[in-house]
Amino acid sequence: MRQHGWWIALTPAVALVTVLATVVVAELAPRRRSAGTRPYGAVVSTWLPRLAAFFPVALLVAVRGPDVFGSDSGQRTLVGWAGIAGTMLTLPAAMAVTAAAAGRLLTRWGRSWGLAGTLVAGRRASTHPGSTARLVTGVTVALIVLLQAVAWQGLFGAQSADAQRTLDRIGRSALTVGARGDVSDTDMTTFLSRLPDGTDAVLLAGTTEGAGRMDLYGDCPALATLHLRCPASTARVSGAPDDPRLGEVIRRTPHQTLVTEIHRTGLRTLAHRAAGATEDASLLLVRRDGRALPVAAVKRLAYEVFPRGARATVPGEDELTAGVPNRDQGRWSALLGLVGVGVLTVAAGLSAMAEFLRHGRALAPLSVLTGGIRVFRVSAAWSVFMPLLLAALAGSTVAAALADPVSESDDAFLTRRLTSSAAGTVLLIGVLMWAWAATVAARQAHLWRPRGD
Repeated sequence: MRQHGWWIALTPAVALVTVLATVVVAELAPRRRSAGTRPYGAVVSTWLPRLAAFFPVALLVAVRGPDVFGSDSGQRTLVGWAGIAGTMLTLPAAMAVTAAAAGRLLTRWGRSWGLAGTLVAGRRASTHPGSTARLVTGVTVALIVLLQAVAWQGLFGAQSADAQRTLDRIGRSALTVGARGDVSDTDMTTFLSRLPDGTDAVLLAGTTEGAGRMDLYGDCPALATLHLRCPASTARVSGAPDDPRLGEVIRRTPHQTLVTEIHRTGLRTLAHRAAGATEDASLLLVRRDGRALPVAAVKRLAYEVFPRGARATVPGEDELTAGVPNRDQGRWSALLGLVGVGVLTVAAGLSAMAEFLRHGRALAPLSVLTGGIRVFRVSAAWSVFMPLLLAALAGSTVAAALADPVSESDDAFLTRRLTSSAAGTVLLIGVLMWAWAATVAARQAHLWRPRGD
């Protein structure tokens, strides 16, 4: 952002010039005459219901369409994107048709109970569904794009998020140590014998029999620390271990072993196997009391004993560190996306407010007939606030449904807090626009005077 600061600063000026030029060109362009008195309304009333009818199909294709293809198929992503594009196109139409149907109910309700503001708002909503579609389009598209961007960014940061959850669950109560270069049995024996008090060590190593099996070597105190039965020589355990520290280490192995072969060994045997272990093996250190290990002391001991030192890391620490850029980029996406949703909602609210005031001039005589300005508040609520409320609720719900297949699970940056924040931003701006529109309309009504037309 600092590198392109000048371009960012010039963006509002360029947008202003572009809008003004577009307005001038549109005003100077020759207009086509039409024989009908309501050409736009007739066209809108024809294509909006047809477009709205495709909304359930588009949503189903976006959510379930990718499941038809395999996980490695390129068609999976294309079908999902096509469904999302179709949902963006048809959702505003579906909301406009819904608002028009609700407008007819409001009309009957206002006529039955003598509610002038409700009657006027219902008539307007049922007669001009295109106005509702224009109002909600920008907001719903912004919500969908925001959650899509955050969900896709979450895929790149999923490993970092998973590593953070591992750290939250077990903290630094487990440590994997891997010596750099070749070490002798004597060096490894010295290292194991000089571990901090209350620290046990076991060796986890993969087997040559294929995925799904792992060998675990340790003495009885170390096995008891990991809640494992100490066998006479060898025992086999299936399924996930009871100890969360061992479970996290095994879960983070490439094959996520389902069978663990437990071997009871002494200190010298363990040191011999650990010294000659391959890269897929790891020396796991745990504390008997379950508290955090003295990482600094272990690292200091490794550099004192081993010729080239050793790597001592918490399970998942490498993925956590490597995923920091993706995590931060995801936060920027969420922050700037919420700002963008707010800006688009303000623009949509101003457009709705201007259109309401343009039609609201005809409501001025009603303030004399009804004896108050309540008609403006009610009409502004149904004309300005309710469409934004519908856009916030339906838009955030549909956006979350579209982003759920992308995120695959709650591992991504997509959270309920983000969704509720986006919807809350739209609702807050909708309330402010409602109050502003009602105030300006009431002020116009106070200035109205009857004229002899």
